[in-house]
Amino acid sequence: MGRTARPDGRPVNGPNVKRYNAAVFAAFGSTCHLCGRPGADTVDHIVPTSHDPARRWDVDNGRPAHRSCNSARGDSPAPAEYHAERW
Repeated sequence: MGRTARPDGRPVNGPNVKRYNAAVFAAFGSTCHLCGRPGADTVDHIVPTSHDPARRWDVDNGRPAHRSCNSARGDSPAPAEYHAERW
């Protein structure tokens, strides 16, 4: 069974997260924006929420990503032109 909350108390899969993820996948498909392969299973924030919390629910700030690609990138800002080999 997965986590229900992060250390700071924010939900991992609460209703807002589910709606946000669904909206990002509907807008951008399921191809990972970091490696270019299909089957993305998380949403990556282009501008990390740790850098700009106000953009947490901005669909234009989210892109589909594999969990491993998203984790490898961490909270580093994405360059104007990002490519998987950078992560």
